[in-house]
Amino acid sequence: MRSRTETNRYRLPPVLLERVTRLAAARPNEIFSVWGANMRCYYASASTTSIPGGYTQEEMLGRKASEFVHVSDFAHMALAKSDTELTGKSIEMSVDVRNKFGDRIRVRSRTQLLRDESSGKVFFLTRSVPADQKLSDL
Repeated sequence: MRSRTETNRYRLPPVLLERVTRLAAARPNEIFSVWGANMRCYYASASTTSIPGGYTQEEMLGRKASEFVHVSDFAHMALAKSDTELTGKSIEMSVDVRNKFGDRIRVRSRTQLLRDESSGKVFFLTRSVPADQKLSDL
């Protein structure tokens, strides 16, 4: 178990936290997560537990994306992150995520850029649904 201090290091700035929390509340069927440039989780919506064997919000904070995304899709996710940062455009992809039991679950995800204006830090908002569902537009 990580310490509270370590977990608190991976919190979104208040303005972004409020914005993402509002978006997640408006779309309870989608899983929202925010990743830093370091590919660590800074936010996870309560809906992360909707994946069978899914992680809680606290379990995700501060952990690397490579702990959740199957190794065969991690490079794809990293490339989408880079493309999003370079172009500023939203990137849609399908990836396999791993639940707590190591099972692979296919999800459809869309990644978009978030920038904290006060610090200049860059984050990546990822919205996901099971692969057989369609993502709504923001």
